Amino acid sequence: MKNLIALFSVVFLSSAVFAQPSAKRLIKPEDIYRMNSVSNPKLSPDGSWILYQVSKADTAKDKYESKLYMISSSGDETVQLTDEKSAGSPAWSPDNKYISFLSKSKVENEGSQIFLMNRKGGEPLQLTNLKGEIFSYKWFNDGTKILLEIREPNTADTAKTKIRKPFEINRFHFKDDSDGYLDSRQVHLYAFDVKTKKVDTLTKGNRSESNAVVSPDGKMVAYVSNISEDPDRNNNSDIFLMDLATKQTQQLTTFKGPNGGPKFSPDGQSLLFTQSTGEGNFSMYETSQLYLYHIPTKKSTNISATIDRSIETASWSYDGKNIYALVEDDRKQNIVEFDVANKTNRNLTSKVGSYSSIDINGKGQMVAMYSDNNTPAEIYFKNDNEFKRVTRISDDFLAPLKPIYVKGFEGMSSDKNLVSGILYLPDSTAKKLPLILFIHGGPTSQDEYAFDISRQILAGAGFAVAAVNYRGSTGRGSAYTKAIYADWGNKEVKDIIGLADQLIKKITEYEDQLVYLPGVIRDRERKRDQIKKNIEKVLSEPAKEDALAQIPAADR
Repeated sequence: MKNLIALFSVVFLSSAVFAQPSAKRLIKPEDIYRMNSVSNPKLSPDGSWILYQVSKADTAKDKYESKLYMISSSGDETVQLTDEKSAGSPAWSPDNKYISFLSKSKVENEGSQIFLMNRKGGEPLQLTNLKGEIFSYKWFNDGTKILLEIREPNTADTAKTKIRKPFEINRFHFKDDSDGYLDSRQVHLYAFDVKTKKVDTLTKGNRSESNAVVSPDGKMVAYVSNISEDPDRNNNSDIFLMDLATKQTQQLTTFKGPNGGPKFSPDGQSLLFTQSTGEGNFSMYETSQLYLYHIPTKKSTNISATIDRSIETASWSYDGKNIYALVEDDRKQNIVEFDVANKTNRNLTSKVGSYSSIDINGKGQMVAMYSDNNTPAEIYFKNDNEFKRVTRISDDFLAPLKPIYVKGFEGMSSDKNLVSGILYLPDSTAKKLPLILFIHGGPTSQDEYAFDISRQILAGAGFAVAAVNYRGSTGRGSAYTKAIYADWGNKEVKDIIGLADQLIKKITEYEDQLVYLPGVIRDRERKRDQIKKNIEKVLSEPAKEDALAQIPAADR
């Protein structure tokens, strides 16, 4: 679902608008082109270097280009690895000598291939030359093979003329927001021999496999697949285990809801995975819990039952005694440590911000990304008990900018539900501003205390911008998320109106300073009624390409 922006004609005066020029300025839309975004941190096996990806908008090509870098764990030395070609999905070879990544080959219209380069420098060499689209890859621990997830080649009309064959729709789920119209190609698993470049087909058929991982000894592969009669009509998925010597596969889970994210323990005896709290055909409103599957005994255990929050991106500690996972909690996302033996947990971090992208090496060292209200995500390195910031990619971007004032707030809906949100203002002294409710989509997601360039730019333009975690959002527990199940346009609208009312009430103290612009309703009560009607109109109807167009032009 696209973000919906409800713009309210509540007009205030801002001290920021008439402030004297200063050395720093407020953020502008064109600053997007100056911003470098960091992602995919990967810690080297020896812990001395961190590999990462930097993306930046290319105005000439009208797309984002990505380059690879590595930085010493101390943060003292940075090396740029790629330059000309866009690169992604970086990884270290198990022997610590090479860096692999995905990039387009020289052949026009071919999918991405795996490239390999010496960590000490030199030109990257194309390792694979495979048909189809490589979705992801993982090294075997001995470095001799790579596990591949490849989408079947596109056999659609490839004629170079402008006359195209009609697209034939034969699926229940025939279109996706990100991919457009969908065909029936599947994603299958392959083992690529690095030395001989031979490819061993592991799976085939009319069902896709994903989230594949290799056991520490290289003898088994675990993966996720939906083998129901029609995968388009449900969100079911199960964990499967393949013996690579015999190609025999066993299904480990039979839960009718989603299972995902399998990862082998360091000793290869257990698999961690996530499982939904419900077995319905569609699991949007369910919570993801953390489970362990003991391979010898074939027993599963829920180790996150005491946490009423979704578990994301779980990883084993180097000794298999703990599991680290990302957990949302009311506008924050922190790292939680789970004790496998005692089935207890504790917060490893407790920041008012958002952690992401955990990576742990075999020595027990950890890297993660962290962002707060005024700082884009940067890489942090944890060696002992503390996380230390390593990259400072955003320093140049932030240097000329006056920080936007960001604070959390809460309000009550008409049916007494406590709603949390985040308010963005040009500065802390701003009093009277046009108000924008910038509403997240999903609806099952949450707005977090993390750098949000879209809301920052709107605040920099002189607006008060409010993000609202209405009922249906995550981060507040299962019941809060499920509250709008099969009941859209009701409770979440009350939540948004409740916070709008609270923000509007803040103007009463300055009633004699109200400035009215053409088209603005002058009476405050009538104004509030119009706002409610606008919200209900926008949120009660199906999402349109431009939700703002649903608000009367005179009231924008």
